Amino acid sequence: MRKRFQVVPSVYVLFRSGEHPGQVLLQLRRNTGYMDGHWAWGAAGHVEKGEPVTEAARREVAEELGIAVAPDDLVPLTVMHRTKRGRPIDERVDFFFEYRRWDAAAPARAGQGG
Repeated sequence: MRKRFQVVPSVYVLFRSGEHPGQVLLQLRRNTGYMDGHWAWGAAGHVEKGEPVTEAARREVAEELGIAVAPDDLVPLTVMHRTKRGRPIDERVDFFFEYRRWDAAAPARAGQGG
């Protein structure tokens, strides 16, 4: 019997300033154990079992940036499927959202190790 592959869903939220569309929020990764010292845009993370992707996006934003995002303020951008052929049974599905109500002048709180 063939083993079913496992899907690993992730969410990514891009923060774009409503007043200044060319401005985006970046965060410097620190004390996470993964790519510390690198810049990342917005917030991202894995979807927990049974969790809708929009709720996962809201949770990751709150955990990483300390910002409460209303579900209706998340704009779906795209979905991407990734796989490593020939590797263990593992498929990745990434959901990308945009949040435009972010005020570029308001400071964000670093939640993970910040």
